[in-house]
Amino acid sequence: MTTWRLFTVTTLFFLNNLTGCSISQPRLFESNANVELVFLAPENHSQLRSPVNVQVLLNDKQLLKNNDKGVVKTHIHVLIDRSVPPLDRRMPHEEDGVIEIESGNRSIYLYLPPGKHKLQLIAADEWHRPHIPPLISEIRTIKVAE
Repeated sequence: MTTWRLFTVTTLFFLNNLTGCSISQPRLFESNANVELVFLAPENHSQLRSPVNVQVLLNDKQLLKNNDKGVVKTHIHVLIDRSVPPLDRRMPHEEDGVIEIESGNRSIYLYLPPGKHKLQLIAADEWHRPHIPPLISEIRTIKVAE
């Protein structure tokens, strides 16, 4: 019994270091090639006034189900004027240029300053880690009027 526990802990420690994941928070490997994360709004190259209504579509019901704690497994981060962060780490979710669409919601209003802005979506698990394979939208460019 002791040997089995040692093997299990050693294996989990190895996998944790290999993948950068926490032992108590396993990575989600549920994404597949048919899953899409897309903008429904705003249209690319549109000119808008603030607040900007961002609407998204994630077309996989499995990823939208609740976990055993009642939390939706997947939520979406909106990157504003930022590039995609490293995919082997947790998503920034309390930084400038990163807005989290709360679990279960598919739209958000963004209060953006006047000017040109780049928007991109990335899906993450309940611990803010990008899915494998990553679910990343195309980039939308918008202009916010004064």
